[in-house]
Amino acid sequence: MILETLPDVQKLSQEEKTLMAEELLDDLNAPTVSGDQERAILEVLNERMEAYRQDRDTGSSWTEAKKRLQRETGASWES
Repeated sequence: MILETLPDVQKLSQEEKTLMAEELLDDLNAPTVSGDQERAILEVLNERMEAYRQDRDTGSSWTEAKKRLQRETGASWES
């Protein structure tokens, strides 16, 4: 068991262990994006923002975008 190899963790209070577990779960759920991927994503976002600034009629409202995403992915949102 990993916990046995980490004596400092064993000394933590129940509250500290809970916080640590939450942080570990958050870390596991965090998307992993490399520097190159992040730059590529930012480039696409910047291009889209510039296109929107040039012609504001090209974008979609959140209502329209949400409906399209729900239709295409089956996902649903409350707001």
